[in-house]
Amino acid sequence: MSNTHTNDRMIISIKGNLTYFSEVMTLAELQAVVGGLIEVVNLPDVRGHKTNHVMIVNEEFLVKSLNPNVEGMGVNTIASALAGKLICGNVLVIPRRDLN
Repeated sequence: MSNTHTNDRMIISIKGNLTYFSEVMTLAELQAVVGGLIEVVNLPDVRGHKTNHVMIVNEEFLVKSLNPNVEGMGVNTIASALAGKLICGNVLVIPRRDLN
């Protein structure tokens, strides 16, 4: 990890654990957290305010989230509530600026 910013990033595990961190992750580090190729999920606006964060999810879990029991993956209830749609597996919530 490199390029330290504020502590505005978090990992949300399928067990509901929140881990906050401050460093920008590399692509390899993002992939390690979600367990495979990544997909960026735009988070919905909150009460008319645009969010500056995105959710990083496992691309395969996003596709398979129509059937959350496939290959033992679990529904991430916190991530699903934030995204407004079914999300499976561990995810990261990071500032949009980290994608640059």
